[in-house]
Amino acid sequence: MLSEKEVAAILGVSVAVLRKWRRFEVGPTAYRIGPSLIRYKPAEVDAFIEDGKWRSDARQKRVG
Repeated sequence: MLSEKEVAAILGVSVAVLRKWRRFEVGPTAYRIGPSLIRYKPAEVDAFIEDGKWRSDARQKRVG
């Protein structure tokens, strides 16, 4: 399982952006372990990248 910092680095975004995506259910699926530990499955992060969702979302934000 990957930490928020690791996933943010992989995706090239800040941890704050990753948290915002999680709040709006936009990014890769996050798993809460205990009261405050957030982790991501590497396969789901890879699938998110392969789907191209994070690139198209970023483009839309820049355009309009």
